[in-house]
Amino acid sequence: ISQFHSMSVKEQLMSILAYLRALPSAWLLILDNMDLPEIPPLLDTILLGPFRQLSRHGSLLVTSRCSPNVLREILHIESNSSIVVLNEFEQTESLDFLEARTRQVKSKINFSAPDA
Repeated sequence: ISQFHSMSVKEQLMSILAYLRALPSAWLLILDNMDLPEIPPLLDTILLGPFRQLSRHGSLLVTSRCSPNVLREILHIESNSSIVVLNEFEQTESLDFLEARTRQVKSKINFSAPDA
């Protein structure tokens, strides 16, 4: 692990990808907030490079606020590949979600901003 910290970001990424590629069991890599109009060079390695074709045991989950058509273009996704569109929660849905996950009663969930 101490070697990992002395590596460049690109070397760290390549090391992680090599580790994932070698795993015999299933894994999931989440790339959150891919809202850019183009892919940054390092992410290009994951999303468009040879790693994409060599990853048989794993899955990539990409979250974005971009439209499905924009994502298909940016990520070179085939039209028959899955893109799941999720809408934002309404306030009542948000409260129900938080209540279910935190086991707190909606009326006791504090949404006020922290004191500055």
